Amino acid sequence: MSVNTVSRWERGVITVPHPPYPHLLAMLYGKPAAELFPALHKPVAQARPILPAEVERALDAIFAGLEVICHAGPAELALLRRQFTHLLAVVANGGAEDGHARAS
Repeated sequence: MSVNTVSRWERGVITVPHPPYPHLLAMLYGKPAAELFPALHKPVAQARPILPAEVERALDAIFAGLEVICHAGPAELALLRRQFTHLLAVVANGGAEDGHARAS
């Protein structure tokens, strides 16, 4: 982590840093990541995209592996999984985020 990263967070340029920075900043300041970054730990009020069972199993395996090799906490991994699941749903919809396929 660079001084520039810390400075941008302290100045509010970045409000929610990407993993593994919340964990690293929490270590640097000696505070829990949930205290420094409450937005990472709030439940998201959006419906989770429905994915086929085999995709869900693949995601489970991917994120189990990430948990082993990554220094991110459960909240950061949950956020990453939601973002990745959303991306998969958008790609499956032909790039449309609202559930309607885009016209070519």
